[in-house]
Parts: sequence; C-alpha cells; structure tokens
Amino acid sequence: MSPVLRASILFFGALGSQALALDPAQPVNSYLRTRFAKEDGLPSSVVNVILQTRNGFLWVGTNGGLARFDGTHFTTIEFSPQTPTDGLSRALAEGAEGDLWVGTNTGVLRIPSAALNQFGRLPSTVYHPGSGASDAINVLHVGRDGVLWAGTDGGVYRLERGAFSPVLQNVSVSRIEEASGGHLLIITSDGFVEWDGARLVEHPDLPAQLAIPTNKIFHVMEDHTGARWLCTAGGVARETRGSIERLQPYGIHVALEAYRAYEDPQGNVWLILAERLFRATATGYEPVQDIRARYVYVDRDGDLWLGSGETA
Repeated sequence: MSPVLRASILFFGALGSQALALDPAQPVNSYLRTRFAKEDGLPSSVVNVILQTRNGFLWVGTNGGLARFDGTHFTTIEFSPQTPTDGLSRALAEGAEGDLWVGTNTGVLRIPSAALNQFGRLPSTVYHPGSGASDAINVLHVGRDGVLWAGTDGGVYRLERGAFSPVLQNVSVSRIEEASGGHLLIITSDGFVEWDGARLVEHPDLPAQLAIPTNKIFHVMEDHTGARWLCTAGGVARETRGSIERLQPYGIHVALEAYRAYEDPQGNVWLILAERLFRATATGYEPVQDIRARYVYVDRDGDLWLGSGETA
C-alpha cells in the first residue's frame, strides 16, 4: 500500500502515517494526498506554525487564531474576553512542563498543560516581552535547558524567573534554531548571528561567501550530522566543517529564494523555496509537485504537515 500524503489545497497536510512514509529512497510524489480546508474548522487560510504537544493534539497557529486538531476535527480555541489576543497566532512552543506557549501580535500566552485537553474557553496567562514592536512575537523556542526564547519585531527576549529580559534589541527577529552545541542560530533584520550562551557572535564574511546581501539569509538550520543548511535569497547552501557548498540552481538571478529548512526524524531535509516544497537530495532538490507551503512539521506518527499562506 502507498504511504499517505495529506496535502492542502490552501492550508496544510501531512506525508504518510506509515513507518516508511518518509523513507529517503521513496519518490516523494508517489504519496497519496488528503486535503484540509477552512471548512474543516481552521480559523484562517493562512497557517503560520504547527506543533504537536505531548498529549497528542496538533495545534495550528493561523492569522485567525489558534486551532486544535484531535485527529478528525479542528476546533478554534477561545480565550477569556480579558485575554488581549488579536486573533493572530504567529508562534508555538511546548514548555518543559508541558505548557503551551502561543506567540501573538500582542504578547505571549501560556496555556497550562492541565488545560490542553479541556473544551470551551482555555485559561491562559499573558506575558509581555516589551512594548510596541517587542510585543509582536515572530518565533518561540524552548532550549534544551528548558529556557523559553522569544523572537519579536523588537529583538530577542529570554524568560527568566517569570519575566522576559532582553538579549538583543532594536532588530526584528524571524527565526531561532538551536545547534548541537547549544548555540542559538538567530535570523535578524540585520543578518545572521549566534548566541553562544554568553554573547552574540556575528558572521560578517558569510554573506559574501554566499554572494548575497547581508540581510538576505532567511534561515539557518543544523542537521543531525552537524551540517548547517543556509536558506538565502540566492537559494540553499550547505556548510560542512567550514566548507560551503551551494545547491544548484543557485544565485540571485535564479529567483528561487529559500525561506525554510526542516529535518525530519528519518534524516530527510525539506526545503521551502519560493513557497514551493522540495526534498533535498545528494545533488540538489527533488520537487513535490503541486504543493505550496510556508511551514513544515513532522508529528510523532511520521506525518509531514505543511502550512500554507494562500488567501484564496
């Protein structure tokens, strides 16, 4: 039997619930597809982030709010009228104690783990990293040490003793990943930097090596081998032990900007270039036909969920 590919018309989907569904040797376009749409319960056609919590529920952050998927149906999550949400869910993270953290345009919500199975309005606590741009959350990351990090339109903040404190300010932050050594790989409006646990480390020579402008690195992800995948305005490059390989086609003139890289448990690296989905191969990219995506996530059953940003 063929593995199942759940793909969206406008929203998102998943690749195969069977163990071999993400086998790198299997052609990706052989998967069957299941589609979900707004009429299935999603609050918006624009999906920003997807996360599965330890209780098995899949959570979907959209431009219309937060939804929960129980394996059959989506339910839009409601909060107390006093909760200052603007209906926009931009980032998700599961805390060390199982709490769900939700990034919005007006701060971060914490939903306690005990409430994640409840129906009706969910209780939440609101945290504000700062004011104005610093309250607009783009990304949340829980480190191996359990610390919550927030990337905002006003910088990077770290949750300490119940309050956020700034680590980097006056820049917009779009991505935070963690490298094997514990360093944070941070994408800002000024370029790519690392946090080594004590200070910020810049990479001033990297844009020239990639033949791109300084602020045109969009994502940096380290895979299980230690190789770093660099998503840029020129395409995708891979850095291994200090040597950089540009996956072809590459170049500003190609108009194939790379926005995100994601490694699944089987070692496949999925790439989003110009909102199209590809799987990395030894020599380049394998396209997934007729799929547009802006977010990629694998659940614990091996399904690959794709979030899109189409508004039709």
